[in-house]
Amino acid sequence: MPRPLPLFVLAAVACGPTVPFDDSADGSAAATTNSGDDASNTTDPVPTTDPTLDPPDPPTDLPSGADTTAGDAPDPSGLDCDDFDPARVYLRGTLSEGASYLDALTDPTDPNAFCVGFLNYAGSPRIRPGDHRVVFVDEWDGGGILEYTPDPITWDPTGYWNYPGDPYGNDTLLVSTPCGTGTAIGRLLVSPVDGGVWYECRGSWFDPNGALVYPSSDPVGLAVTQDGRLLVAEPNGDVFFVATGEIPGPPLELPRDVDAVLAGRHHEGGIWLVALLELRLFRWNLVGDAIVEDGEYTNAGLGNASMDVYAGVLDAEGDFFHIAGVFDGEPRDVIVRRRLDPAASEIVYDEATLDEHAVKIHISELFTGP
Repeated sequence: MPRPLPLFVLAAVACGPTVPFDDSADGSAAATTNSGDDASNTTDPVPTTDPTLDPPDPPTDLPSGADTTAGDAPDPSGLDCDDFDPARVYLRGTLSEGASYLDALTDPTDPNAFCVGFLNYAGSPRIRPGDHRVVFVDEWDGGGILEYTPDPITWDPTGYWNYPGDPYGNDTLLVSTPCGTGTAIGRLLVSPVDGGVWYECRGSWFDPNGALVYPSSDPVGLAVTQDGRLLVAEPNGDVFFVATGEIPGPPLELPRDVDAVLAGRHHEGGIWLVALLELRLFRWNLVGDAIVEDGEYTNAGLGNASMDVYAGVLDAEGDFFHIAGVFDGEPRDVIVRRRLDPAASEIVYDEATLDEHAVKIHISELFTGP
């Protein structure tokens, strides 16, 4: 049966490796960069069969002091849940902060329009370029990779969302427990050609046929190329191609020494990459085997903030989106759109401006197309 959702909020929780620094307009630094793995390594749950560690059922009674007066029902239907734009960036968030079992997908520029239908620890959503459908990981106890089909959600006039009770009943299972029972799947990547899903198991990457592509402990899968190779970044700074059944290619020559290469994105002329050096973010362009630097991303003027740049993503215009926790004044989560200098960066989502029906950030991530 549908699960009722009370409209109250809990403490905000940030996630993922972060870069704490003063993101003021002049770029002055307040701290150094944390070392970190890719986002999946910090958000994957600890596999367990202990029922005491399962998330609690949502409350069935209204919280004390809740407004029970009838009002206009909120309308979440402004987002086409069967047709996500692979050129845009979306947020996987929650309808109630602190509830990982009430996930919703939304455009961060309009968080009152959303799509639902997930259980605990749904993660690593990606948009296939051909049919614009979302694929995602059911991370609980190894789960599987599913193709998302939206579920209906209704509003109870006493102040509740009736969240679907069997959200995966209409989803298509693409791969069942590819990493083995009890081992959570990490990141996903999709092919820019046919939308085939590549996936990570404890650092090792596999192609859509389940063949091992690259065994390692901690690589970042940046992108799948047009000719079916995986572009990988290792923590030591090496960036290289590797194909199924072949040894990795030689490291590519980088425009400068950096701390990490964070993300990749296909575009018409090649593959964009985002590189981190101390507190600075750069965009590179990979064409063939040559990487050139396009420029540096501007700061967003957030002041004292913790930047989750390791989990950031690029849109089809080459802008870099990431979540940040802001600590000046009332702590809150925001989503920043970084643009290349001299264009100004901007905040596209700010929890301080949201109403109680908007999708919130909690163990959340951004996602887009290939």
